[in-house]
Amino acid sequence: MTEKMWEFRLDGVRHNVELKHGYFSSRLSIRVDGKSISIQIPKNQEPFDLGSKHEFQIANHTGAVVIIPHALKYEYDLEVDGISVVTGKSNDMQEIRLRQLTVVGRQAGIFMIVVGLALSWVNWNLVHTKGYYYEEVAFFTPMFIFLPLYFILFPKEFAYHYQRKPSAKVWMVIIIFILLGFANSYALGHGLY
Repeated sequence: MTEKMWEFRLDGVRHNVELKHGYFSSRLSIRVDGKSISIQIPKNQEPFDLGSKHEFQIANHTGAVVIIPHALKYEYDLEVDGISVVTGKSNDMQEIRLRQLTVVGRQAGIFMIVVGLALSWVNWNLVHTKGYYYEEVAFFTPMFIFLPLYFILFPKEFAYHYQRKPSAKVWMVIIIFILLGFANSYALGHGLY
């Protein structure tokens, strides 16, 4: 659990805001001037925080704790009336979420490529040592390798399609990888490599 505290002056009065944030859970508590604030966590929230803003009232002003993820860690900021008490600027939540989605897409893509290469090697080894292979693995291996590679090379595509329906371009890429899956399965089954 991470703890963060801000002390600042607002309309000539000194205030403090305390934050406790569960790094691997959605546990979140905020205290304003020593009083606990009720925070509603959305039921449809992602498994991990891609960037969020939690608003509350403080002395006739709107305050907000902003959670800013950076790969495997979080930064925290406090805004009063939309302006950071630390930087004096506003946090662009769309930009924060887009940046985090590109990082998550790259990390997931690298993991999937490693898994795809390992499965490909196992199937190739089985064909050449035992004389059989797993057809499903042969079919899905190109998708495990090349689809994540596409999203690593074009990370904004991953972020865009995570938030919306896939475009015709992404469906075309998926169809190509399905055809590659058939080709890979056929090649393994007919001893072409």
